[in-house]
Amino acid sequence: MNCIRRKGQSSRERSAEDSKNQGTNMPAGIVKFYKEEKGFGFIGRDDGKGDIFVHISNCDEKIEVLEKGDRVEFEEALSERTGKPEARNVKLV
Repeated sequence: MNCIRRKGQSSRERSAEDSKNQGTNMPAGIVKFYKEEKGFGFIGRDDGKGDIFVHISNCDEKIEVLEKGDRVEFEEALSERTGKPEARNVKLV
């Protein structure tokens, strides 16, 4: 399945943009599971704190879909609906 993950950017433009964003202290991880039909999944955190929920609505507007194995950075916040941790401002790395 070929899905566009960032709108209107070549891989060279993404690399240049990602280089500018390096050095941030945002948590990072790998998408372990993502259900495109429902728009949610889980990120395995690099810091070992356990998996964190992610919803497509909390992703950078350039991301149309996440795929298993995508490397991402995110901010952690408590969900207003469930009170549990979730990833917000998710960006592909």
